Amino acid sequence: MANIRPFKALQYNPDKCGQLSDVIAPPYDIITPERREKYYAQSEYNITRLSCGLIEDTDTAKNNRYTRARDLLSDWLEKEVLKQNAQECIYLYEQEFAMHNHHYIHRGFVTLLELTDLSEKIVLPHEETGEAPAADRLALLSETDTYFSQVYCLYTDDEKTVHAHIKKIVQTKPDIEFEYKNGRIQRIWAVSDEKIIAEVQSLFKDKQLVIADGHHRYNAALKHRDAMRKKHPDYKPTDNFNYILTILVAVDNPGIVLFAPHRMIKNIGMDEATAISFLKDDFIIEKIIVDRSARELAAAITNDLASTNDSHIYTLYFGSNYYYRILPRDISELDAMLPDKSPAYRKLSATVLQKLLLEKYFKIKSEDLENPDVISYTRIITEALDAVQRGAQQCCVITKPSKVQQLLDVSLAGEKLPPHSTYFYPKPFSGLIMYKM
Repeated sequence: MANIRPFKALQYNPDKCGQLSDVIAPPYDIITPERREKYYAQSEYNITRLSCGLIEDTDTAKNNRYTRARDLLSDWLEKEVLKQNAQECIYLYEQEFAMHNHHYIHRGFVTLLELTDLSEKIVLPHEETGEAPAADRLALLSETDTYFSQVYCLYTDDEKTVHAHIKKIVQTKPDIEFEYKNGRIQRIWAVSDEKIIAEVQSLFKDKQLVIADGHHRYNAALKHRDAMRKKHPDYKPTDNFNYILTILVAVDNPGIVLFAPHRMIKNIGMDEATAISFLKDDFIIEKIIVDRSARELAAAITNDLASTNDSHIYTLYFGSNYYYRILPRDISELDAMLPDKSPAYRKLSATVLQKLLLEKYFKIKSEDLENPDVISYTRIITEALDAVQRGAQQCCVITKPSKVQQLLDVSLAGEKLPPHSTYFYPKPFSGLIMYKM
């Protein structure tokens, strides 16, 4: 079902750009203005200058972050800061890292994937998305004709047939290997052997893929494809605009770490005391006092959430030396609120949080979920707590992560999780393996 193919990757030329660790960056959608400033300072060739450039007050339809990315890309290509590989390959991308006293190795094949409409159910989304981020990615793609990062897709490999190829490849010397600043080892193998490529292609023919990360990029790519087909009615199925850059990762990959995006809320429309008094109608609430530092609070909250198997427990923090542990009294209310949704969807932690807390009490509707003036997200608990302590946010809600199988159950039922329900780690770095059409 999934049609993949090799390609000539666009990659940095270390002879011109310097250390790769200085020029790559996480995907655009987790780059805050502060982080972008840091990446800009690292190198004049950092990928954020292309993937999420600055918005300026003087921007116009002809001079903006997207046209500047186009011009900068042309300049880097001319200077050979970026070079296209001579051979068509599929690429095995490995990240090795340690976290919480555990050792992880995350692996996936980077390939081109034929774009198919979501209605064909070859590629399945797992969460709802907003229009604005997709429009942003479409504008960049339309100007540059380049994918600077991969859409992250999951597949099942119960018989370990794809894994068998991966196991053989990693026994050879990687083409690229270096350590990123946070200790993550990056390794890439460029696989040009036509027999191996054909075998891997055949193994994906009968697979469905679930988008783990990159919904906006996939939606933007579909719109770009449709526009190009309209512009070129004599198009061929093999034309480059019919494909998107992806990384294909097995669902049971032991290197997958799933975090919960924590919610930071600007204004809930009431003070803390009023909010807690209202919430007592639907939640069991316990006040937990801890040292006021964000680090001590984060440690206490992490241990608290980990100590229970209940996926619907949350912590609510308003900035003092305590937090509230809150647990819904009865989630069966969602059966009436969401009668058309599957039991798997109604039981999701993100669904319960959105419907019974954010929407019912804080009046945060689905259309607000992509508005940073209303709500923001982070996977790092200390960042959420610190934002509240500094007064940048009124409160934050810390949640437990979902299980990978839960999101698969929802996707296979033809449904989507609420926005920002999951945070997959590690994310493939932007700038390591790119594709220019």
